[in-house]
Amino acid sequence: IFTWDEWTYSGKKKVNPIHGYAIVGWDSRDREYRMLRAANLGVLHQLNGKLRGNRLAFVSSETLVKGRPTRIRYTMIRRSKKVINWIAEWSVNRGPWRMIAESRLVYS
Repeated sequence: IFTWDEWTYSGKKKVNPIHGYAIVGWDSRDREYRMLRAANLGVLHQLNGKLRGNRLAFVSSETLVKGRPTRIRYTMIRRSKKVINWIAEWSVNRGPWRMIAESRLVYS
C-alpha cells in the first residue's frame, strides 16, 4: 500500500494537484500482480501487472477518456534497495505508449 502526490500540467503550468492511494498484491490464481489505484480527481483503475527482472509494469483495461479508448501503464523500475523509478504512460486509440509522468521514489 502506498500514497503519492503529484501535479498535472498544461504546458509548464501546474494545473491540478493529484493525491492518490494504491494497493498492490499478487493474484496466485491468475499468477500476476494487481494494482487498485484511486486518486482525488475521481480516477479509479484496476491494473494487471507482470514482473520482468527489476521492472514491474501494470496495464489498465481500455476506458474512454474524452471519448477516445485509452489504456494506462505504470512501470516501477528498481534502481537500488532504496530507489524506484516510476513511469506513467498512456496509449490512445491503441497507438504508441507516451510518457505522461515520471517520478523517483526514494526510501529512507
